[in-house]
Amino acid sequence: MRKAFYIFWLLIFLAVLSETAIAHDFFVIATYSMTHPHGSAIINLGWGHVLPMDDFLPAKRIETYAIYSPDLKKKDFPFNPVANKDITYEYKGEESKFFPYATFQKGDSYAQKVIFKEDALEGTYQVAASLKRTYLTVWNDEKGRRHWTPKSLDKIKDAKSIELSVLYQMFAKAFIVKGKWTQPKPIGHDLEIIPLSNLSEVRVGDFVIFKVLLHGKPYHPKSIPRTKIFACGEHYGLSLDHPEYCYGIWGCIHKGVGRIRVTAPGRWLVKIFVREPVTKEGPFKDIVGKAMEVGYLATVTFTVK
Repeated sequence: MRKAFYIFWLLIFLAVLSETAIAHDFFVIATYSMTHPHGSAIINLGWGHVLPMDDFLPAKRIETYAIYSPDLKKKDFPFNPVANKDITYEYKGEESKFFPYATFQKGDSYAQKVIFKEDALEGTYQVAASLKRTYLTVWNDEKGRRHWTPKSLDKIKDAKSIELSVLYQMFAKAFIVKGKWTQPKPIGHDLEIIPLSNLSEVRVGDFVIFKVLLHGKPYHPKSIPRTKIFACGEHYGLSLDHPEYCYGIWGCIHKGVGRIRVTAPGRWLVKIFVREPVTKEGPFKDIVGKAMEVGYLATVTFTVK
């Protein structure tokens, strides 16, 4: 029942852009500290339903993981390519005869520590990651049974009807401010969220403004209903006890710019999901017959004071 519940909400998320926290989100968490000389930051990848994380992400799904300086010098973070390979829905962890109340899993959150030097360039550093492109097909068989599978459309042989067919990719970013905030530059994600507000000084009640780029150009929603920017916080919207009752804040995207108003302190997650049709004449003609749509999900995390 629980697996069916999460699959149901994943379909809702992808099919009608219901961008709540029910489906697994992918995000970067960056925690900056000036306790040590010149400053440092702890970074990890988040995966799951609540901030900062509630599940382990298999490394085989990660495509890129890196930090960018204010002048866009890049350093790729190394990680174990087989980390979390045993983390599956079926594996519930190890039993303990000394602690019979739970099972236990060991996992990797891909944590990195960045220790700045005295002469480090001041400004806004970006930590960015992406997952590999993944197919998702939802289909009904001859007996009317619904199936969900991470396969391309051409691999489904006994479908009577197709409910959803998408090739999607996830992108995530967080920001570290060394000294004073500077305007972050695009790094080249297919769908990219770039803050136009100083994320190091956001307080409850502030409006936060973001530029939205699709393939490097300002994004103008064409879908019906129109794609919107969505935000929720660890103290507003995300529910630890009742994930089916999560909620959040929506904002329109106009001329490539969206904005939301934060309503509570703590860590916040902003995300956008964009879908584009696959046609024989369009930019995705190489996957005609494999998917009916291409989807992109981008997230940004920041802290509200």
